[in-house]
Amino acid sequence: MSRVKNPEFTDGDDPWLGAMIASLWQSRANWATEGHWLSVNLPTALPAEIRQPRIGRDKIGRTAEIVESEGDRTVITVARGRAHASEPGDENEAIDTGFVSVNRLNWFGETRLDERFVGGILD
Repeated sequence: MSRVKNPEFTDGDDPWLGAMIASLWQSRANWATEGHWLSVNLPTALPAEIRQPRIGRDKIGRTAEIVESEGDRTVITVARGRAHASEPGDENEAIDTGFVSVNRLNWFGETRLDERFVGGILD
């Protein structure tokens, strides 16, 4: 889970985030699959509506450094500080316009969640 730089913290943030995390945990049978995880990105202000946008292109590392490689195991680092590019329908646009973005990811990219699940996280 990450949040934009310079968020607007309020007293309501902690209870809202706690409820969202509890809801995700209680509904994990709907999204937890071996080899997958959720990417949750928070906008400047909470509470916020939840969306499942496309993964932004700037989320994909352009370079990586092999730190160690032995047999079937390779350890890499991906440089931080990528440009904040945004395209219509991607997660940066969602975050920039005040939505929480939730995506299910695996090593090869995103795996779409059922839209009813995304919309129902805090129902």
